[in-house]
Amino acid sequence: MASRHWIAIVFVLLAGLTVGCQNKTIVNEAGFIQTITIDKSDDHMFEFGISFPQTKETGKTSFAYITIKATDFPGAYRKLILKTRYKLVLGQLRNVIVGKSVAQDDVIDVLRNLIYDPELPLSANLFIYDGKASDLLRNHLDELNYTLYRLLLKLNQNKGISMSTIFNFVRDYLDDGAEPLASHLRSTKEDVYVQGIALFQGGKWTYTLPEKDVAYMLMMRNDRMNTYVYMPPKTFGAPFSLVIDNAKAKRWIKVKQVSPEIEIDIYVSLSGSVITPLNELIKAESRPAAYIEQKVEEEMNKVMQELQKQRTDAVNLGMYVRNKMGYPAYSQAKWREQFAHARIRCHVQFQMDNQL
Repeated sequence: MASRHWIAIVFVLLAGLTVGCQNKTIVNEAGFIQTITIDKSDDHMFEFGISFPQTKETGKTSFAYITIKATDFPGAYRKLILKTRYKLVLGQLRNVIVGKSVAQDDVIDVLRNLIYDPELPLSANLFIYDGKASDLLRNHLDELNYTLYRLLLKLNQNKGISMSTIFNFVRDYLDDGAEPLASHLRSTKEDVYVQGIALFQGGKWTYTLPEKDVAYMLMMRNDRMNTYVYMPPKTFGAPFSLVIDNAKAKRWIKVKQVSPEIEIDIYVSLSGSVITPLNELIKAESRPAAYIEQKVEEEMNKVMQELQKQRTDAVNLGMYVRNKMGYPAYSQAKWREQFAHARIRCHVQFQMDNQL
């Protein structure tokens, strides 16, 4: 009787090992896709590209890049798996780079098919490239996949710049009163860099906010964040620049009225250590903190005026106006036009942590 029990246990163990062998993935046979590029082709289809590492016979690793034309990504994926000996895996995707031709038309149109794939991580970074995305990856293939991912991770951790992910983009697109953002890439023969933040009307790229203005926009967009404030001497109105390291910003918004015209106040409380010649600053200004408040406030108002000029509510004020006037009235209003003509004022309060 005991021998029967042992035989049964052995069979169960063998069955478990058999199932495990069927489900395992051999790493050397898998192509872990790290970057997807999306462009428009001349025949009005999409050109999808994928990049993944491959191991050579010598043991060294290089990156493979394959492109295919298709009407959507599921159709492209079925063709791509026939062009490589590797088993393609989407679970480690880091970057999605959208070319200029697609971004100026409608990014959501092409992302819609991507996000329905259960294997695709919604945490993948979304980039807009000022050119053809496939050219960017071909020119910087070996170093680009991981470098872009680490670059945005560093900015998010150290500079308070929000990482633009597929999830964030689609969420802001679907939310009434919000506009999506994406990092805007440019390249030279030697380098790839983030030029600024691409702004959208719906899913269409309309304008890029320069890198120098990004921190001011994000301080108005986010409830709270850590950031880095830099102001050149000419803007600061002094023979030296203003640098606020490890600045902490808190923001709140008050919609004062929605009729006959919309009036909104944005309040930002900013604190941090000033890495500037404090002795020179104190000589120039009896109240240095008040002077810094004034200059930061001026720059924020300039950024807001530019956003209104572009009719792009990157600060997501529409959500607060919607809650104030009620959704039925908001849904009938043309918010982008109202945003362009609204009275919006930014107010800054600054606390200098290292004031003598």
